[in-house]
Amino acid sequence: MRLRSASLILVVLSGLVKTCVRGQEVQARLEKSLSDARSISNVEVRMVDVLWIKDYSLLESKPADGVEFSRTFEYYYLAFGRKYRASCKLLSGTTTNLAKHFESAFDGTSYVCYDADQRYMTKSHSYQRGDRSECQYGPLVAPFMFLSRVSDDCPSCALRFSDVVAPDFTNGLILPRGQESEGLLHISMPGHILMKQPTLWSIGIDKTGESFTPRTIRWAIPGGRRGDYFQTP
Repeated sequence: MRLRSASLILVVLSGLVKTCVRGQEVQARLEKSLSDARSISNVEVRMVDVLWIKDYSLLESKPADGVEFSRTFEYYYLAFGRKYRASCKLLSGTTTNLAKHFESAFDGTSYVCYDADQRYMTKSHSYQRGDRSECQYGPLVAPFMFLSRVSDDCPSCALRFSDVVAPDFTNGLILPRGQESEGLLHISMPGHILMKQPTLWSIGIDKTGESFTPRTIRWAIPGGRRGDYFQTP
């Protein structure tokens, strides 16, 4: 009887050690990916972002004319060290109230934002909230989008590549232990308060690997009506 109890205890402890090691591995992979991102001196990205809505049943409202909504934006990002230039340009859309062109740049000292629709340019020594020139789901930030700072206190604080490569970006961050299921390690962690509701991030990532490359990232507001789901190739 004692031998059986001892064997059961060893099995439980083995499972706990395995989970702990998995957590340490994922933490190390995250830190490695962030280090790799910081080592990039020059980067240029051009991407097209397409949104198409056919089923309005999950939305709070729908257009009066019943026309399917679609829009296509082109994003461009160029960076040399800390300096960068970004732009967002509307290529097509089924409505006329879409922002058509927005640009921003940082020369190492000052930020400049230009809203072509309003023909208005601003210059500041600090980052200006509401900069729409960078895609918040772009490939440079997609693996780290669960670290977004969007909240009721700062609804326009989209995650930027310059945030990701900042040396203090993840100070004190410790990923919670994950649970293995369907060949993936699933990690859940709380996000910021949005729409006066607590948010929750859920990450599905391969159990082993050298870098932090989630397969799926889900952002939800328990008790709320909003949820976003992202899946990588």
